[in-house]
Amino acid sequence: MSAFNHQGEPLPGSGAPAPQQGEELFRAIYEHAAVGIAQVSLDGRLLMVNPAMQRMLGRPAGDVPGHTYSEFTHPDDRATEAALIESVRQGERNSYQLDKRVLHSDGSYLWVTLSSSLVRDSSGTPLYRIATLQDITERKRAEEELRASEHRFRLALKNAPVSVALQDRDLIYRWAYNQRTRDPNEILGKTDAELFAPEDLPSILNAKRRVLDSGTEVHLQHWVTSNGRRLFLDLYYEPTRDASGEINGVGIAVVDLTTRKLAEDALGAKRAQLQAALASMTDSVFISDEGGRFLEFNN
Repeated sequence: MSAFNHQGEPLPGSGAPAPQQGEELFRAIYEHAAVGIAQVSLDGRLLMVNPAMQRMLGRPAGDVPGHTYSEFTHPDDRATEAALIESVRQGERNSYQLDKRVLHSDGSYLWVTLSSSLVRDSSGTPLYRIATLQDITERKRAEEELRASEHRFRLALKNAPVSVALQDRDLIYRWAYNQRTRDPNEILGKTDAELFAPEDLPSILNAKRRVLDSGTEVHLQHWVTSNGRRLFLDLYYEPTRDASGEINGVGIAVVDLTTRKLAEDALGAKRAQLQAALASMTDSVFISDEGGRFLEFNN
């Protein structure tokens, strides 16, 4: 490893590369780097580009230098970059970074992360800019597919009677969507103790701890009080896992069955009243269907 004095000069015998060795090292990096490297004039013209950048643009050697920087930039990205370049010219910054699209010779656009730095001489006068471009097309495509999938997921849930949420291992809510009794933002960062009545907590917490401890799904139905409303919920709890497969929380899917439960309970109450009325009659009474099958009868 090279050693330097307080003025930044290599110490004798420190193993610092000679100027020629340094130039050879730079040339090797320039030629064989996996990222595109370009020397850009202050007015935005490409002076030199390395092989990786030639491949990004789909251009043969010698075809790129002399072109303006903006020629290879997507029209929608030019204004953003022009503002950044102007801030460099005004001395507000020496470098900038942004994601942008560059034109390939086949007419398609690649997404790249551009890093541009201003190079000055020993007196501080700007000479040119060095730009590096890393191809992030696949990452951008994956992000777009993820956004589309998320949109479809949210659209499906929006029109379904299902509420979903995620909790971490401490059972703190980290994500919630399509909630029926609260704004999802009111749930984030909270625990079940802050959202449900005390009498409901034992069954809820026991089920979730079972999921975390065993890694198995739990399904239960019961009454809970949420935001002042008494609800009968169909609850599904399942473990969530990180990239290594370790359980990192609980995924929750909830269907509100309150209306159906109330209807079933009302029907059960009416049935009980009917049976009580039949039992109190001294005459023989029965109810049958069209096929003559007995449905109800008294003693």
